[in-house]
Amino acid sequence: MQPLYKADSTIKVIAEHYEQIVEEETELMERIRTCEAYLNAILEQTYRNGDQHHKLTVEDILTAVFTISSELRTELLHVQFEKALLSCRMKQDK
Repeated sequence: MQPLYKADSTIKVIAEHYEQIVEEETELMERIRTCEAYLNAILEQTYRNGDQHHKLTVEDILTAVFTISSELRTELLHVQFEKALLSCRMKQDK
């Protein structure tokens, strides 16, 4: 009887971890969307008033936001990979 309980417990732990991964994925996607929105806003501001601001500073700001977005995308890739592995494991443990 105990092995069945252990299997049920393992499935529960995997499912809980999966839910955490889904939440992390959702948050990362929102953070990436935020970066994209701010990149677009900076570019729009540059389009409208670009000659009023220091060009190199604006470029540094764009690069910094882009770097953050790239790092978040890399993190998202790892989270999605982990999610796929957990999905596979849950499917096998059924």
